Amino acid sequence: MVSQNNPMGEFEKTRGIMTSAALQLASGDTNNHQCIFEFNGECYIAYHTQKPAQAMGLRDSLNYRTASIDKIRIDPNGAISPVTMTMKGAGQTGHLDPYAVNEAETMAIMGGIYTRPAPGAGNGMVVTGIDSGDWIGLYGVDFGADGARKFAARVRLPETPADYTGAIEIRLDPAACGATEENAKLNGTVSARISGGEVIGRVLLKAKKGEAGKYGVAAIELNRIISGVHNLAFVFYSSLGARPETIIPDSRHVHGFEFDQWQFFK
Repeated sequence: MVSQNNPMGEFEKTRGIMTSAALQLASGDTNNHQCIFEFNGECYIAYHTQKPAQAMGLRDSLNYRTASIDKIRIDPNGAISPVTMTMKGAGQTGHLDPYAVNEAETMAIMGGIYTRPAPGAGNGMVVTGIDSGDWIGLYGVDFGADGARKFAARVRLPETPADYTGAIEIRLDPAACGATEENAKLNGTVSARISGGEVIGRVLLKAKKGEAGKYGVAAIELNRIISGVHNLAFVFYSSLGARPETIIPDSRHVHGFEFDQWQFFK
């Protein structure tokens, strides 16, 4: 059994309780905040890792951490088997329904974006910090046998002193979506970018000066009917360009539109 008395503290090694070192998370991280839970009869451990920051060449002293999750085996006698830390994490337990209203912050992997609380957003949260080249990737999206023909996105355009243009490009099965070998090539000046795959549609977002700052829905017909199970990526473009490659986001930089919800239609 693994437990501890202070939710802000570390697991203690008393009376058989395992420490993070005993879990053998294979990195130099200080994995002092974990959570072990059961879901659908399987045990998982959620933890933080500095592996992406290390791959980008960032200093360990900055303590940039990424949430990770992997399976864990607990023997009947309570002993925890060694856990292998992976970049990809635990496998998907089911397919994503694209015909439901999905929150934009639903993601398996991403590059460049942030989230923030937002009054007026579908669930009070919105994807923000969007610049040209940023992206969101999802695994195992099941379009079914009949397939999808249309796509709609709820967005909030930025308040800018000039006319604005943005876009959401929809890609099926992109090569770099979730490719761990690509993640390992990141460095201080190169961010992860989506490449390859089939572009099945682009949602163009336009606003005249003074019209921005409001939520609205933009819909398109896809280039063809999409059926079956696919990985999916949303690649973003903004007339404000890309954010300068800085380690810490610069509050002086004006980002593009904000992404709230999306949905496909048969």
